[in-house]
Amino acid sequence: MNLLLGLAAILLGLYIQELEVDFFWLIWLGLAPRSFTSLDYVPLLPWFGVVLMGMAGGALLYKDLGRRFPLPDISAWPPVRGLIFLGRNSLAIYILHQPLLLGLIYLAEGPSLFSFAWK
Repeated sequence: MNLLLGLAAILLGLYIQELEVDFFWLIWLGLAPRSFTSLDYVPLLPWFGVVLMGMAGGALLYKDLGRRFPLPDISAWPPVRGLIFLGRNSLAIYILHQPLLLGLIYLAEGPSLFSFAWK
């Protein structure tokens, strides 16, 4: 069921992104005016469809709370340890990387790069 709902959400999201509207109150859903700009905009549709398709894939591959296929334990391998660290600290990394990247872009390009946001 999640697979079908996910596909429907993706298709609906792709359709409504092409609609032209004059209001902002459904921007969270994916209906945005052409004049809208944002540095971090992820509308509910079609992206919730991707989440639903991931849930369908997880239900298929991990039935009864267990993996259907064996995998070797590679958690001691250095690159994997780095990924484990990133996964366990993802919120802090997300919160810190936003101002760092924007600050670096600001230093490289100057304030005129962000002037579109205040028009």
